[in-house]
Amino acid sequence: MPTSLKYIIWRVIFNVGLAYFIITFPYRLAFGNDLEAFKPFTITDIIVDVHYLIDIILTFFVAYSDGVEYKTQKKAIALRYLG
Repeated sequence: MPTSLKYIIWRVIFNVGLAYFIITFPYRLAFGNDLEAFKPFTITDIIVDVHYLIDIILTFFVAYSDGVEYKTQKKAIALRYLG
């Protein structure tokens, strides 16, 4: 459920990764990919990328609200996110 504590924590971590990307992407665009020489940034990039991939998959299993109730049927969730 999108209101569970686990999912909320997952989304907070997602937003931290998004903030990391927002900060580092313009730097890489302007100055090249010098961050790869610094190993912690490379490791962080991999962690953020894997987290995004897992989030895409997880999205297909998280209920959504249609304004009245939460929809939990897998087919309805998949159609909503694909359409």
